[in-house]
Amino acid sequence: MCVHAGARVLHHLSSDTYWPQKHISIVWDKILYWWYSPKAQTTVIQGHSPLQQGNCWTFSGEQGHLFISLSHPVSITKVTLGHNAKSQAIHGHIGSAPREFAVYGLRTEDEEGTFLGTLFYDQDGAAFQTFDLPNPDQEVFRHVILQIDNNWGNMDYTCLYSFTVHGDVMGGTYEVQRTENTINN
Repeated sequence: MCVHAGARVLHHLSSDTYWPQKHISIVWDKILYWWYSPKAQTTVIQGHSPLQQGNCWTFSGEQGHLFISLSHPVSITKVTLGHNAKSQAIHGHIGSAPREFAVYGLRTEDEEGTFLGTLFYDQDGAAFQTFDLPNPDQEVFRHVILQIDNNWGNMDYTCLYSFTVHGDVMGGTYEVQRTENTINN
């Protein structure tokens, strides 16, 4: 079961969206950024499949984070990170794909969070890669932070296509949040 409908990105607690265009009007630029930025971040958790080139969220540089409020409190067991496969990339490389990333669980949005693990996205692996997270105490979290520590070589921006949280909710196992999206490399 996929229960992503109630999940949402908390934009004010997430990294800013990468915005390369500079327009003649500063006001017009701010209006476009205000309109586009929240939609781009939310793309990562909407559950669209398959991944499509350009349908993603991009943030500046190699490091950034996405703060997600889950639809239900969950004991997190796994996460899945998705990016277009290297074989589908226009230039044959995916430098904007996340490389090392960490996951944190939070009970409230204003706490520091519990470190759940540092993980490694393999650029030569499958587009969707699932990672087990040790949670021996079966702690239940209401929020998740996806912290990207670096990417595969693009110094200007990093792209997030998809992020899914898997876990246990009130005794049942569910896919709590599904995110599949695309981004330009």
